[in-house]
Amino acid sequence: MLDGYVRLIPLTCHVDERGSLTPIYLADAGLIPVRSFFVTALAGAVRGRHGHRKCRELLVRVSGTIEVEIRRGAEIVTIRLSADPDDQKAILMEPGVWAEQRYLTDDATLLVFADAPYDRADYVTERPRDVAGPAQEQ
Repeated sequence: MLDGYVRLIPLTCHVDERGSLTPIYLADAGLIPVRSFFVTALAGAVRGRHGHRKCRELLVRVSGTIEVEIRRGAEIVTIRLSADPDDQKAILMEPGVWAEQRYLTDDATLLVFADAPYDRADYVTERPRDVAGPAQEQ
């Protein structure tokens, strides 16, 4: 996806009468995190709106529904992360992509694993130009 700059990492959700368990194998994604953080927002909020020059990130939905718009150059992909146990996935983003997250439900929480410490100079805040036509849905 986006010339290999974005990969969907399938997650297996194990559900029984006690609840659910979804393991995340970071090594399978080729990511060695040095920091992680949660982002929680109310329905309608838009977060992110940046890319990274060097940092790789793995985005994992913890709760609620979150729509992630990812851009590289003129390409746009929109991925929905939801509670559907048959469609659990994480998004691995390489440096050079720009993303924003739209929180669609009040209970939405995103967990991000990053392979670099926070560095303001690594951020790219300028949004790439829109391409004509609708975004690809994933």
